[in-house]
Formats: sequence, structure tokens, C-alpha cells
Amino acid sequence: ESHKQSLSKRDRMQILTTPQQADLEGRATYLESSAANNLPYYIKYGFEHITDIELKRGAEPIKLHIMVREPQSMAESSKGTAKIRAV
Repeated sequence: ESHKQSLSKRDRMQILTTPQQADLEGRATYLESSAANNLPYYIKYGFEHITDIELKRGAEPIKLHIMVREPQSMAESSKGTAKIRAV
């Protein structure tokens, strides 16, 4: 399955613009994803997979992948080669 099928256009735009604003403010960006097939897409934009948690809801728990993107300088984010540190 392609991650483009799983993410809406709005979601993809938010993944591009929210980290840029966070970079300007010197803040980390955090996300949760219930779709493991989207992780490579988020990693491409500088997010690091930190851990997984289970949301106990209903008959079956929902696995959530927790990801963080540390603030990057504009030079790093434009090259896509920024170093990410674990939280």
C-alpha cells in the first residue's frame, strides 16, 4: 500500500508546514500514527519513531506509533539531512 493512499492531501500539507513553523519557534513536533505503512513517509520529513503505545478502546486495542521531529535550522531542513535526537 502506498502512504499517499493513506494520507489525505490536507494531512500531507500539514506534515510539510507544521514542522517549518516549529523550526522557526525552536520547538519539537510530535505526531501519533495508527498506520505503520506511513512511518517511512514521516521519517522522510525528519520524524524519528520513538516508541509504540496501545490505546485500549473497544474490543481490540489500537497501536499508535509515536514520532518526534526536533527543531532544525533552515539549512538542515532544506537539505533533509538534519540529525534527530531522541526525546
